[in-house]
Amino acid sequence: MDYGAPLQYTRLTGDTAKYPYVVGVTTPRYLGSGILLDSLHVLTCNHTRSHDDPLLQYTQITVITASGPLEAQVEFLDEESDLALLRLDREFHASAPGFEEGLLRRGEPLIAVGVQPLPGLPGTLTVAEVGLEHKNSNQAGGAAFDIQLDGGPRPGYSGGPVLRQKAGALVCVGMTKEGGKLAPVGTAIGTASLRAFVNQHLPESNWLGSAEDGRAATIKNLLSYSERSRDGLTPYVLARIPRVVVHEKYLPAIRRGIVGEKKRIVPIIAPAGFGKSILLSEIYDELIREGRWVLLLLCSDLAISPDLPDRLSERMGRAVSEDTQPIESVVQRLTAVQGSGVLLIDTLDLILSGPLVAALRRLLMLLTDLGATVVFTCRDYEYEAFLEPVNARLAGLSAIVDRYKVPLFSSAEVMEAAQNFIAGKTKGASLAGAVSFGQAILDLSADNRPLRELTSNPLLLALTCELFGETGEVPHDLTVSRLYATYWGKKINRSWNQKYDPNSPVALRKEEISLHLAGTLAGQSDAWLVDSLFAADLQLPPDEITVAARSDLFSEDVLRSSPGGRISFFHQTFLEYAIARWLALVMGSSLRDRIIAELAQPSSAPPLYWWPVIRQLLTLVSNREFVEYSERLNLNHLVAFRAAAFAATSRDDEVALRYLGSIAAHLPAEHHQTLLQAIDGIQSPLLDEAFHIATMLLLQGEAKIATNAAHAAGALLTRYQAGQAPRLMEALSVI
Repeated sequence: MDYGAPLQYTRLTGDTAKYPYVVGVTTPRYLGSGILLDSLHVLTCNHTRSHDDPLLQYTQITVITASGPLEAQVEFLDEESDLALLRLDREFHASAPGFEEGLLRRGEPLIAVGVQPLPGLPGTLTVAEVGLEHKNSNQAGGAAFDIQLDGGPRPGYSGGPVLRQKAGALVCVGMTKEGGKLAPVGTAIGTASLRAFVNQHLPESNWLGSAEDGRAATIKNLLSYSERSRDGLTPYVLARIPRVVVHEKYLPAIRRGIVGEKKRIVPIIAPAGFGKSILLSEIYDELIREGRWVLLLLCSDLAISPDLPDRLSERMGRAVSEDTQPIESVVQRLTAVQGSGVLLIDTLDLILSGPLVAALRRLLMLLTDLGATVVFTCRDYEYEAFLEPVNARLAGLSAIVDRYKVPLFSSAEVMEAAQNFIAGKTKGASLAGAVSFGQAILDLSADNRPLRELTSNPLLLALTCELFGETGEVPHDLTVSRLYATYWGKKINRSWNQKYDPNSPVALRKEEISLHLAGTLAGQSDAWLVDSLFAADLQLPPDEITVAARSDLFSEDVLRSSPGGRISFFHQTFLEYAIARWLALVMGSSLRDRIIAELAQPSSAPPLYWWPVIRQLLTLVSNREFVEYSERLNLNHLVAFRAAAFAATSRDDEVALRYLGSIAAHLPAEHHQTLLQAIDGIQSPLLDEAFHIATMLLLQGEAKIATNAAHAAGALLTRYQAGQAPRLMEALSVI
C-alpha cells in the first residue's frame, strides 16, 4: 500500500498473542504484512516493498514486531510469484504458523490477517483480521498456486496469512496478495507457491510442513528452551544429592495433577539457601524421564518494571520461549497436543509484591484450568507476607495448594555432600580423607547449634566445604556472617589460587567491581530487588587490570552470567551481603540513610527485601553505628528488633548485645521471645552476655517468657566449662 508520505512505525499491537508470527513490513512509502518463518526470516510479498518501482528495491526495510522495530534486508525475491524473503538484522522469537495444502471448498470461510495503522495513535500498527470466503483456486493435483477470495483484504494485509479453521486450530493456506478497502474480491498466493519459493531459498526451513509439523516444531522449541534454562538450576559447588522429600511429597502431589487430572499448585517454600532451586531441578529431571511436558520459568529472566502486574502473563510467556505470546497461550498449545503437564517457576520471591498478588491469582486459576500443574519456589518470608493466608490472598485456590516443609540436610546428607565435595574438588583426596572431613563437620556441629544450622543448609554447607574442605579444619565459632566475610576475603580480596595478594591492583579492582555491582543493583531496586543487570550497564573500562579482575570473579564463581548476557552474584544471599558491605561505606551512605528512614515507618509499606540486607549491615558496622542505626530503625517495631537481635549475636563482641539487653525490659513480650531465640546456641565469646539476658528476662519477664528464659539459661549453663560455678549460683539466686 502506497502512503506517499514517509512512514515511521515503532509499535505493533492488536492480536499479537493470537497471531505471534504476523509482522508489519514497511519502507519509507509502503506498508504491508509478513509471516515470521523462523527467528531471522520473514516471508512477504515483493510488492509490499517495491510495488513495481525498481528504485525502491534497495530502500531500507523495517519489520515491526510486538517487541519493536527491526531492520531487514531482502535475501531473495521473485517478481513473477511476487514473493520476497527478508532477513532480520537480529533474532526475534515467536511461534510459527502451521501451513497446510489441500482443497478448499467454494464458499469455505477463511480469515485474512494483516497489519494496518491504528487511528489516533501515530507510529502504531495493529494486527487485525477480516473474514472472507473462498471463491476459486488455480490448482493442480490438490496443490493451490493462487486463490481468489470473495471480499477484499484490507490495505496493508499484503504479505499476511490467509487461514482456515481446522480441528480447533488455525492453519495457513495462503498469503494475501491483492485486496483493498472497498474491493469486492481479493487474491492470495497458495501454499504450493509458498512452499516452492521457500524450499528453493531456505531449504533448511521446516515451517512449511503440515499444521501438525508446525505445532510439533513449536512444541519442540518450547521444551528445548526449558532445557537450556535448566542450567540455571545447577547447584553451587556441591553435586546434587537426591532428596527424600522430592519422592515422598512433591512428585506424588504433582502426579495427582497430571495423572489424576486434579488441579494442583505445589509451592516449595523455605528460607534462603535451603536448596529450593536444586529441588526444582530434581523434579524437572524426574518429570522429563517420565515423558511429561515441562516448562521452566526462571523469574530472574523476567523483565521487572512497575507495570509487571499488568503484563505478568506476557512477560512469563516471553521468559519460557522468547516469544510474544502470553504464558496461557503457550500452555494451551502444549496441552492441546500432549495433554496435562507442569509449569515450574523458580524464585517467585524475586517478583512478589502486594500489587502482583491479584494478577498472580488470576493467572494461577487460568493455568490450572488449562491443565497445567504449577510448581513454584519462594522464600518463606515473602510467601508468608504476600500469599498467606492462602484462602484470603489466593481465594478459590486454597483447596488445590499442596505445601510441604523443605527439611534441612540430615546428618547422612551432610556427610554425603561433604564427602562428594572432597572427592570431586580436592586434588589427591582419598576416600578416608573425604569421610574424615564429613565426620569432622558432624562432630563440630553436634553441640553447636549455629554451626549445625549452617552445615544443614545446602548453600552454606557448600561454602563451608569450599572454604575449609582442603584443610579439613572448620572454625568452631563460624557463623553465617563470618562465612561470607571469609568468602569475600579469599575470593575477592585475593585469589583462591593465590595468583594475587590482597594489595595487588587486580585484587583491589575485584573488590571495586563487586562493590560497584552491588551498589548499582541496590540503586536500581525499587518495588523488587534487582538481582542482575547487563554487563554493559556496569560500564567497566576495558583496561588490562579490569579485564583480569572481571575474569577472575567469573572463573571463581563469584559472578555468573546468564545466556541473555545478564550478570549477577552467585546467590541472592551473597548479593544481600555485598549490598550491606556497600551500604556500610561512604559511597552507600545516601541510599543507606534513605532505606533506614523508609524502614522506620512500616505504614509506608517498604519492600521486605531490605531487612536481610539491614541485618547484614548491622553485623558489619561499628558498635557506635550499630546503636545509631538501631535507634533510627525504631526497635519498637518487631521486624526491626529481630534484625538487630540476630545481627548482635553474630558480631565479634558483646557491646551490641548488651545494648539490646539494656532496652529489652521496656519492650513487649514478643520482643523478649525474639531475643531469647537469638541467644539460643550463641557463640562462646558472647556466652556471658547471653546468660545475663536470660536471667534478666527470667526475673522481669511475664510468666511464659520467664519459663522460656529458664530453659534458655539452663541450656547456656551446660556450655560453661568446669570451674564456672558462679553462673550456676547466679541462676539459682534468680530462681
